[in-house]
Amino acid sequence: MSEITVLWPKDDIDPKKKDGKWLSQVGHAIFYRYENNKTYFSRADIARLFEIRNYSEGRQSPQKYIDMWASRGDEKTKGPKAGGSTVNRGRRKGYSNIDFQIFSMAPELKRIIHSIISTDGQRIQADSINPDIRNQRALNKYKLFVKSKMEPLMKELGTPQMSEEQFVPQNMTELELYEIMGGFKMSFEIGIEKLAEFGFQGSDWTKIEKQLKDDCLNFGFCVVKDYTDPDTGAAKVKYVDATKFVCAWTDEYQGDNSPFGGHFEKYSIPQVRKLLLQNGYSEEETESFVNKVARFAYDSIVANDKYGWSWYSQRDTITDRMRYDALFIDVLEFEYISKDSNYFKKKNRDGNVQFYPDKFGEFVNTEKKKTVVIDGHNIYEGVFIPGANLTLGGKQKNMKRINKQQPLLSYRFVKIPGKSITETAIPIYDSMQINHLKLQAAKLAAAPKGIAIDIGALNVNSIGGTLYTPFDLVQVYSHTGNFFYKSSLLGGKVTMNKSFEELEGGVGKQLSEWIAAYQHDVEKLLQITGITPTIAASPAKGEKLVGVAELEVEATNNALWPLQQALEQIKIKAAQNIILRAITTMKYDAATKDYYSGVFGQSTIGAIMTGCDLTLDEMGINLSNKISPTQKFKILEAAETALKVGRNGMPEIELADFTLIVDMVEKGRLKEATWYLNYKSAKKRQYNDQMAAQNQQAQSQSLIDLENQKMMNKIEIIKAETQAEIEKQAALAEIRMKEKQMEIQAKTEGNIEEIKTEAYLQQETGTEITGSIRKR
Repeated sequence: MSEITVLWPKDDIDPKKKDGKWLSQVGHAIFYRYENNKTYFSRADIARLFEIRNYSEGRQSPQKYIDMWASRGDEKTKGPKAGGSTVNRGRRKGYSNIDFQIFSMAPELKRIIHSIISTDGQRIQADSINPDIRNQRALNKYKLFVKSKMEPLMKELGTPQMSEEQFVPQNMTELELYEIMGGFKMSFEIGIEKLAEFGFQGSDWTKIEKQLKDDCLNFGFCVVKDYTDPDTGAAKVKYVDATKFVCAWTDEYQGDNSPFGGHFEKYSIPQVRKLLLQNGYSEEETESFVNKVARFAYDSIVANDKYGWSWYSQRDTITDRMRYDALFIDVLEFEYISKDSNYFKKKNRDGNVQFYPDKFGEFVNTEKKKTVVIDGHNIYEGVFIPGANLTLGGKQKNMKRINKQQPLLSYRFVKIPGKSITETAIPIYDSMQINHLKLQAAKLAAAPKGIAIDIGALNVNSIGGTLYTPFDLVQVYSHTGNFFYKSSLLGGKVTMNKSFEELEGGVGKQLSEWIAAYQHDVEKLLQITGITPTIAASPAKGEKLVGVAELEVEATNNALWPLQQALEQIKIKAAQNIILRAITTMKYDAATKDYYSGVFGQSTIGAIMTGCDLTLDEMGINLSNKISPTQKFKILEAAETALKVGRNGMPEIELADFTLIVDMVEKGRLKEATWYLNYKSAKKRQYNDQMAAQNQQAQSQSLIDLENQKMMNKIEIIKAETQAEIEKQAALAEIRMKEKQMEIQAKTEGNIEEIKTEAYLQQETGTEITGSIRKR
C-alpha cells in the first residue's frame, strides 16, 4: 500500500493539453486507488474473491481442515512458508490416515443453477420511443386499417390497393394483434435488432453468459466490455473477469455512473516493448522502461525465485534475449470520463450572430463580442503500465454517447445487492467437509466384529481324548464358528456358561449422528440457494402431486430471480453498446459500413443509419420475456389441443397458426402467443358455430323439403286414385247407359211390332183392338 496519495489531474484545462503526461496521471491515480482499497474491487479483495471462486468449484484449500484437526501441541499452518518440521507436517498429514481431499456439493449446485438461469430464447427487441417513429408507426397502423375497409369498394371499381400477400385486418382486434406481433415495426428497429444478434453470435455469447453466471453466483457482480474487431470492424462484446475489474465505489446497481472503468490484462514483457516502440519511444527509452516494468513484475510475482533479479536482468547467452522477457505484467486498460471546456466568441454583426473558436480561459463580455463556454464530456482511454508508471493512449475515437452530453463507457456491469450465494454458503461447505472428515474418522475408528471370551469358562482340558488349551478353543471358534461350553450343577440347577459371546462392531450411534448432521447441512444449503428437492433431483419423501412439484419449480425460479434479472440486464447493456458502437463506427468509417452492408444489405444499413442520431433511451432496447418450462409446456399443450379435431369435427386453429405460436414461444413472446391462440380459437369457434348453424339450417330445410315432397307424392297418389275412381265410375255409367239404351231400344222395337200386329188385326178383323195384345 502506497503512502503517497496520487491525485486526479485537473479537468479544467485546455483540452489540447490533455496529453500523454496528463493521461499518465489519470492511469496512475486509478492504479493507486486500486492498490489502496479505494475502488469497488481492490487488491485487498483478490484473496477473498479467489477463495470464493475456489469454493464454488469445490477446490478450496484443505489446509484449513488440517489445522482444525490438529490437536494441542501440533504445529498449525501459518502463512505460505509455514508448515514446521518434517515430523509435524507428517503428523498432520497422517491424522488417523484421513483423506483431506475436498468433498463438496458446490459444483453440482452450480450446474443446477446454470441450467435454471439463462437468456437463451430471449431476443433483443427494439421499440423506439422517439416521437417521430411512434407517430409513423401509428400512421402506418391506421392507414392499413382504412385501406382494408376501402379494399372491397376499390376491387369493385377495378383498382385494388392491397396485394394478395398483404395482411388485411378484419377488425380492430386483429389490427392490435398485428401491431403486438411487430407488424408495424420500423425498418430501423428491425435493423438494430439484427445488429445486436449478429454481435452476440460473433462474440460467442453462450460462452460469455456461462462465465457471467459464475460471477453472479460467486460475487453478485458481472462485467462485459464492447470492442471493435480489428479485422472486420464489427462491434463485439467480451467477458471481463470481476476479479480483474476496476471501477469507482458505487451503491448503484446498474453501473452507469462510474467516472472510470478498467481491467487488468496480462501482457508479456515483449508485448510491452512492442507497445512502447509503436507509440514512438526510442529503443533506448523503451528498454529503460521495460527494465523498470520487468523489475516490478519480478518483485510482485517471483520475488522468491531461487535465481534472483540479478539473473533475470542479464542477457541469455543462448537466445541472446533478456531473461526477464519470460515474465508477465498485469497492465491496466482503462477508460476515463473527463469534462472538456471549449471557448467560443459570439459576435453580433448587423443582427447576424456568428460563433468563432477562441483561446481557452479568455473571457470577453461586450455588446458586440461575448465569450461562450460549451462543456462536453469525453472519454479518454489508455493502457497504464505499472513499474514505468506510464500510460499510452488518448482521446477515444468514435465514442458512444447516451446523449449529446453524456458519453458511454465500454464497460457495463450489474451488481446484485447483498452477499453472493457462494459466499453465504461457505460456512455450510465447511461444515459439510468437517462432517465428511468426522465420518471418515468414525469409520476408521470403528471396531471390527469380535467376541467376548469368558476366561473362567475355558476350563475344559480334554475333549474326545484330545487336550485343548484356551487358545486352541479360540482358534476353533475363529476358524469354524463352533465353540464349546460345559454345563455344571450348582445348587441343584444346571448352569450353562458360554465360553464366547459375539460382539457387534461398526461405527455405532455416531453413524446416524453424522448422517443427520450431513442432511441438516444439505437442507441449509438448499435453503440458501433456493433450490428445492425436485429441482435438485434428490430422493422424494413419498410421492408428490404434479401441482406440488410445479410449485417447487416455480419457487426455485423465484429464489434465483435476482441472478436471472442480472443476466437479462447485462445482456441488454451489452446489446446497447454493440448497437451504439456499430452505428457510430459506420458513421465515420466507410470500410465498416461496407462490411455490414455485405452482411445485411445496403437497404438495411440505410434504414439503420436513419436513426444514427437517436439517443440510447429513444432506441428502446429491451429483452423479450423469459418463459419457464411450465409456461412453455402449457401454452404448447393448449395449442396442440386446439389443433386436434373437436366434437364438431373441426379444429380450433390451423397448422399455420400452430407453427406461428411455436415460433413466438421459442422467441419468448408468450403474451403474444397466448393472445393469438385465444383470438384464433375464439374466431374459429365462432366460424364453426356459424357453419354448424348453417348446416343445421340446411338440414332443417332439407327435412322440410323432404316432408313437402312426401306430401306432394301423397297428393299425387290421391289424385291418381281419385282419377282412377272417376274413370271407373264413368265407365260403369257408360255401361249402364248402354244397357238402358238397349233396354229402351228393345222395348221400343217390341211396341212397334205390337202396333203393327194390332193394325194388321184391326184391318183384318175390322174390329178395334184395345189394351195390349201381349196381355191377351
